[in-house]
Amino acid sequence: MKARSMKKGMLVVSAKAMVGLYVTANIALFGIFGAGCTSNPIHEHPATANYELHEWGVLRIPYSSTEKPSLTTITPSHPQIEIREPVIYVHSKDPKLDYFDLEVRLNPDSVLEITKTYPEADVNGKVLRWDDIAVKYDQGIKPIVTNAKEMDSQSIDPNLVKALSTGDANTLEYKNTASKFLLYEGLMQYENAVTATPTDLENGPAVIIKNNNSYPIYTVFYCTSGSFGYVSRILAGEEKSQYLVSTNYLKDRIFIEDLMAQGFTESESSAFSSLWLEEFKWSAYFEYPSKTVFLIPIPLNKLTYRIPREEYDNIASVTATPSPDKFYRALYVLVEMLDKKMQAEINSPH
Repeated sequence: MKARSMKKGMLVVSAKAMVGLYVTANIALFGIFGAGCTSNPIHEHPATANYELHEWGVLRIPYSSTEKPSLTTITPSHPQIEIREPVIYVHSKDPKLDYFDLEVRLNPDSVLEITKTYPEADVNGKVLRWDDIAVKYDQGIKPIVTNAKEMDSQSIDPNLVKALSTGDANTLEYKNTASKFLLYEGLMQYENAVTATPTDLENGPAVIIKNNNSYPIYTVFYCTSGSFGYVSRILAGEEKSQYLVSTNYLKDRIFIEDLMAQGFTESESSAFSSLWLEEFKWSAYFEYPSKTVFLIPIPLNKLTYRIPREEYDNIASVTATPSPDKFYRALYVLVEMLDKKMQAEINSPH
């Protein structure tokens, strides 16, 4: 991902948002919501096995430029909220686990549709299944796809596949595909309720972040104009202020250490950081019609936080057969917001 430079004086304002969601996942799972697909495994699976599942992902809320936006609201006409790369890795040294089944059930109250699965799964409404996935124990990274046409037909970026294929996870084989993960994509609704307001305190620029959710948030990271503020935890209903410092002082391992503290391996955590750290640090741009005929690029600021495991489970329920000994899940929310002065300019009459 390419980082872009940011202009000074930007403001992040985030309040309740209801927008479309795009889901990308590497996953081994069974869910809780509603009736699912019929399981038709060919191979007999063990009743128990000693293994772990590790899953991380990002819920990205891009800024809407389709209408004049409110200062506090991401409009429903927003392009799509994307839940990108929820990746589930399998870690097993138990040879009894030679095959297992995976099922994903997305919450029907918020998920609009499933748009893509990789390798191609059986999809029934908001439920998708992979039956009889083989688990390999050589730990070597095999060719990711044995059928190149399959990758082309599903629009899977080979560079993304390479970045996600960490060496310490088991290789999985499903039909004609060998992969370190499974993946799905979809559209859904999500409500953001965290605000971030820049201000000036006695010792310099700062940001005030308020968590309007009914649950705590973690690893709260705000970035604007080459500066950032970080808070490790904000409780439900709590408001915290944090001074802003240059991103030159940002530790590159901030998200690596956060994931490793939750049980992820360093290889998995590094894959996450390599894909997302620059995206969290730098402003995105959208093009807005100026008062002339030209489109002007407008920088946006970033607010990132991690939601509790229970809230992630409400979005996508994950189960595996046989059940894993441990299952770690981490979902970060990335919100793109607009500067107050630029907001006023956009809302002014043309």
